[in-house]
Amino acid sequence: MIKRVIQVISIIISLCLFVVACSSPFAKTQPAPVPCLAIDSNIPSYHVIPSQGIPAQAGSRIIINWTLYKPGPNIQSSTTPVDKIQRAVMREMLYGPFPSRNAVDHLAGQNTNAASRGQVIVSSQPIITSGCNNQSFTSSIIFPKQLKGGYYDLYIEGSSSFASGTSTIGSEVPIHIKAD
Repeated sequence: MIKRVIQVISIIISLCLFVVACSSPFAKTQPAPVPCLAIDSNIPSYHVIPSQGIPAQAGSRIIINWTLYKPGPNIQSSTTPVDKIQRAVMREMLYGPFPSRNAVDHLAGQNTNAASRGQVIVSSQPIITSGCNNQSFTSSIIFPKQLKGGYYDLYIEGSSSFASGTSTIGSEVPIHIKAD
C-alpha cells in the first residue's frame, strides 16, 4: 500500500514538473530572426546582358551599384525579430580569358577558387559595412589595358554575416573584350 502511494505521488510530481516546463516562457517557440537587409547589385545600363556579353575595351571601367534593402513585408513585419548584419562585404573579381560566352556560363555555381576559373586578373576594393539601415554603394572595376580579346567572367559577390549564420549572393557577368 505504501509502495502504491509513493508511485502515485511520483507520477503527480512528474506531471506537475511537465506542466510547469511547458508553461514556462522559455518553452515557447520564438520565431527565428530574419536578416534585416538583403543585398542586390546591378550594372547600370545592363539590366539585360546582351547575348555576346557586355561589350568592353581593355582599359575601360564598369560601375556596379550595390543596395542593401529591407526584405518585403511577407518576410519581415514590425514584430519579426531581426538579425542585424554584423559584416557585409561586396566586391567584383575578373577571371579569364575564356573561349566563348558559353564557357563563362558554365562557371555558374562554382567556387571562386575553382581551377576552371583560373586566377583573378583584377578585383575591386571590397566595400565593407554593417548595421540594419538601407544603404547604397558604388564600386567599379577597371579592366587592365593588356587584356587579350575574348570572354571574361566578371564575378559579382556580396556576403553578409549575421548572428544566426551567413548569406552570399554571386553572379557571373560575361564581358566581351574585342581584340585590337
